[in-house]
Amino acid sequence: HFGDTMARVKNDTTLVATGGGSNSLRSTVPIWIIEQFDLRPGDRLAWKLDIEDGDFCIKVNPVKEV
Repeated sequence: HFGDTMARVKNDTTLVATGGGSNSLRSTVPIWIIEQFDLRPGDRLAWKLDIEDGDFCIKVNPVKEV
């Protein structure tokens, strides 16, 4: 199953400052995620923090406008 394979892909990215006096950080979205979700510049991502089995997990989903 394709989704099972995607769940095993691992990439590390580096956080960098956004600049302009903000405390926010940014990172590069790996190409395999961009292709999987057909992401384009200006697309939005929804972020959610969950706790699973005592671990913090960040879930990120594309927000596609219709």
